[in-house]
Amino acid sequence: MTFHGVTPELCKQAFDLILPAVKQTCESGTANRYAGTFVVLSPLARTAAATWAAEALKAGYLHELPVETIMFEAQIGTPEANAEADFQAWARGKALVSLLTGLPSARVQQHYPHLYLPGLILWDGSTVRDGLVVAFSGAEGWFDEMFSEWLASAIVGLCRHAVHKPGGALSQGPWVP
Repeated sequence: MTFHGVTPELCKQAFDLILPAVKQTCESGTANRYAGTFVVLSPLARTAAATWAAEALKAGYLHELPVETIMFEAQIGTPEANAEADFQAWARGKALVSLLTGLPSARVQQHYPHLYLPGLILWDGSTVRDGLVVAFSGAEGWFDEMFSEWLASAIVGLCRHAVHKPGGALSQGPWVP
């Protein structure tokens, strides 16, 4: 398989790697439910974020993450469990906070609330890892953030593996194919 950086397929592979741990955390009663939504944003989304945010703020729809920025999205749990709340909108909202600020949503909430704009979600549950924005909503905020960190770490690890493994991208020349 040729390495092209972060792709929806690589995100799905990373999601499949962490899913058993997420499920165990929820089903053991450690987290409050096995339901929710993961969101991974395109690493290129940050280049257009400031312009888009300024226009959205003027128009009054800042809370809506542009769908074209989403690289990967996945739900866990049953449709019935996910019908309890709008986990998708909340996960997208957390990702938007991180996209606009470059910070995990918990850090914005706790240390940088002056960065909030009207319409942004106040809850924690997203992370920023080396330019990669990942968010989850479905459990308590601290577990949402933990699950986001797990997925971000799995994505970064799989990318590093694709570059450095025998026969990987580095062995094929200096450029990303």
